Amino acid sequence: MNENLAEMVKNTELENHTEPVLPSEEDLTQVVTEDIPLEVNTTEIQITNLFDWFKENSDSFENVHPVNVTIQDGDPTNLILSVENIESRKNEEGNIMRVIQGFENADNILILNLQALAMNIFKNNNFRILFLTPDQDIFIKCYSVNNGLITVYCSLFGDMLIPYLVKRVKRQDKTIELIPNENNNLNEKLNENADLEALQLYINKVKNI
Repeated sequence: MNENLAEMVKNTELENHTEPVLPSEEDLTQVVTEDIPLEVNTTEIQITNLFDWFKENSDSFENVHPVNVTIQDGDPTNLILSVENIESRKNEEGNIMRVIQGFENADNILILNLQALAMNIFKNNNFRILFLTPDQDIFIKCYSVNNGLITVYCSLFGDMLIPYLVKRVKRQDKTIELIPNENNNLNEKLNENADLEALQLYINKVKNI
C-alpha cells in the first residue's frame, strides 16, 4: 500500500469529526455479502483490550493524548484522555481546544491488536478507530458498542473507503477473521446508476435511528 495513500485516508478520517451513526442489529443482518465467496483465504487478528492497546499506540495520534493523573483509591485501568473537541473550536492562541474523555475499566473494552491510522473519540465513551492491515491492504473501521465491537471491512476505491463486510466482535472472542474482499465486480457496481428511491428510503430509516 502506498504510504502517501494511507496518509491521505488517515487525514480524511481525522477531518471527519461528526459522530458516526452506528448500524443497528437489523442493519448488521442486511449487509450485502452475496458477492463474497463462501470459501476465501482468511487470517486472524488478535483481540486485545483498549487499556493495553492505547499504552502501546498512544504516540500514533495527534488528536488524542493520555492524561497522566493519580487518583487516590482509583481504578488503575480507567483511561483518561485529552481529546480535540469535535467542533474543532480554537482558543485565543489559535490552538484547537481539548476536552477530557474517560473510559472506565478500559481493560474490558475490546479492540483489534493492530497499529491504527486514526482514532476519533465521541461522547458517551464511543470511539471510531481506523486500521490498515499490513499484508492484505484491508481497511477496518472499529466502533465501540455495548458488550463488544463492530468492525466494518472496507476496500479503497479512489479516495473513498467502500464497506463490503460487517462483523461483530463479542466479548468472549479472542480473534477475528481477516476476510479479504474478493468481489471482482466492485468497479462495475460503483459505476451503475444509483437506485435513488431505495437510497431515500435508507436515508429516512437512518434519520430515525
